[in-house]
Amino acid sequence: MDSRTDRLILATMVLTVLEVSLAGLVLRRPWAFSFIAWQMVLTYLVYIGLTRNRLLVHLLVLPLFADLVQLLTDGYHARVVETLVYDYALFRIWETPDYIIAGWGFAFLQLGYLTLWLKKRVGLWLAVGLVTVAGSVLHTWYEEMAYQAHAWRYINASLLAHVSYWV
Repeated sequence: MDSRTDRLILATMVLTVLEVSLAGLVLRRPWAFSFIAWQMVLTYLVYIGLTRNRLLVHLLVLPLFADLVQLLTDGYHARVVETLVYDYALFRIWETPDYIIAGWGFAFLQLGYLTLWLKKRVGLWLAVGLVTVAGSVLHTWYEEMAYQAHAWRYINASLLAHVSYWV
């Protein structure tokens, strides 16, 4: 971990919140989610290529496993219980759109890095607790903005605003 990477992670986290908010509140267009997701992935890949940052490479491996779970979960909720509808995708793997697959990649990288950064300052358990709360709030915000942008929605499900309780 170094200050240059710290600044990159902070800047991209802030940029993600701003761009997702813009996509949901102003643009109201689902393609913006694909743009945001792939822009972030490309940013991290270029940075990794230029700096040879092994930590970020490791933090990008975890989302591959999360994406497998996501594919199964989306398939189940879209096809079996019919509570999830994805209205837009550049491409899909099974039921899961591109921006979800890419989004998990950069979200896990950001939250994983933040956890490691906080761990040095406040200890493991407080770091995990803080990132869990922050990640839950951000994820719920992203879900709401996705609904506003017509990227995905939940039907036939118990909702808090436009977010399913099972999320």
